[in-house]
Amino acid sequence: MPNIGQGTLQDLIVQLRHSHSQEFRAYWNANKYRLCAHAVKAVWTLFTRTGGLLHQDIKPENFVVLDQNREGALLAIANYGKATMDSETQSSKVTNEYYAPPELFSQETIDTEKYDVFCLGQLWITIINGINTPILSNSNRDTCANVNQDRQEANPASFFSMWGGTALNEDREAMNLIARMISQNPEDRQTLDELMADPFIQKHSQDLTTADAQ
Repeated sequence: MPNIGQGTLQDLIVQLRHSHSQEFRAYWNANKYRLCAHAVKAVWTLFTRTGGLLHQDIKPENFVVLDQNREGALLAIANYGKATMDSETQSSKVTNEYYAPPELFSQETIDTEKYDVFCLGQLWITIINGINTPILSNSNRDTCANVNQDRQEANPASFFSMWGGTALNEDREAMNLIARMISQNPEDRQTLDELMADPFIQKHSQDLTTADAQ
């Protein structure tokens, strides 16, 4: 187990980018999908326990590392300054462009739940690739087009190759899930409940406890 200090998910990503430790990189590769699942669980828990509160500012800096163990880091969502109970919001109120869906740039109002789902998809790209921000243009249209083309061709491996690796079965499952999360059409994205019910999420969050996202 590498020596990982307390902090945020962003701190872990920065540490990964500057670390020459093979142990830390092995830790990251072994736990990247657990971190992805924990992030979804944290947002879903906020949504369900508060009767519908949506975060609206999902990014690595806003996930706190609660605990580290050989099973992987557990995450909690923090910083509720932009959170809302509204099912729709004015796009002008949203400022997190790096993780935002394309409708932020083309519609006056946006579906807040589908907004958070899209941002989670972008967060997964950040975690899997170990980068500070997703590989995309500010409008996100290029990334959406690439992923959705791979989804239509049932071949997410070509998109995964952009991240410097060969897609294993588990990677293909993740890519297909990301494709649904960052679909350009909000109506095609999964809800938070659907995400949590997905077998891939269940597999990688099965060790979480009810206190993980408090």
